[in-house]
Formats: sequence, structure tokens, C-alpha cells
Amino acid sequence: MSDYLPSHGQVATSTRWLIAGIAALVLAGIVVFIGWQAGWWLTAHNVQRGYSVTVSSQAYQTSLDAEMSQNVSNIGDLAVTRAGIPASSPQQAVIRAQQLNQLILFCKESLQLVNNNPGYASLEATAQANCAAGAPLPQDPPLAAPVPAP
Repeated sequence: MSDYLPSHGQVATSTRWLIAGIAALVLAGIVVFIGWQAGWWLTAHNVQRGYSVTVSSQAYQTSLDAEMSQNVSNIGDLAVTRAGIPASSPQQAVIRAQQLNQLILFCKESLQLVNNNPGYASLEATAQANCAAGAPLPQDPPLAAPVPAP
């Protein structure tokens, strides 16, 4: 067995270095955690801002206008088909479901409609007549005026 025992000064110095090392590790952990949280927060806000800029862009709104107009056109075409089928036919329910699906898409898209959209006025009027908070109003036929007749 060894008779060597560290002196009081050596123990005190080692203890100070051990405490300083632990404190440095804790501080580094706190800095990493804060950096991670700040990065997450900034990323979330940048994504949201990027989404807002994209939705407001003219190219996006033009594309949205085309999609919404196509949904209205599809609903009108399905209405013509539905009018040619006897009311007692089971196809009535299938075509009405297709119309409602197109209207659901239209209403969801209407939430992203902004004033600089080329077709804003007519699409906004159609959305107000047929949608509430991005969902279709219960009605039959599934698209009400001011949609032009097919």
C-alpha cells in the first residue's frame, strides 16, 4: 500500500478544477439549450413568414384563382349531369357527393384568397354565398348563386 497522501493544497486545487469543470459543462449545456430553443423559435417564425409571403404572392394567387375557378366549373358540370339523371337514381347521391367534394376544396382554398387575386371579386362573392370559415354551407344544390349558370 502506498504511503502517499496528497497535501491539503493539492486537494483544494483539484477540487477547484473539478468544480470549475462541472460549472463549465453546466454552462455549456445551458448555452446549447438556449441556442436550440432560439433556433426552433426562429425557424418556426421564418416558416410562418415564408408561408405568408408565398400565399400573398401574385403567382400563388393566380394559381389559386385557377384552382378555385376550376372547382366552380366542375360543380357546374356535375350539376348539368345531375339534372339529366332521374331524381330516384342512386347516381344522384354519387354526383352530389362529388359536387360537395369540389365545394369543400373550394371553401378551403377560399381561406387563402387575398385582395390582390385577379379573380378576387367573383371568387369572394361565391365563397361568401357558399362557405363559412372554410367549410361549405349546407345546401342543395351544392353551389348557390352568384355562380353563373352552366
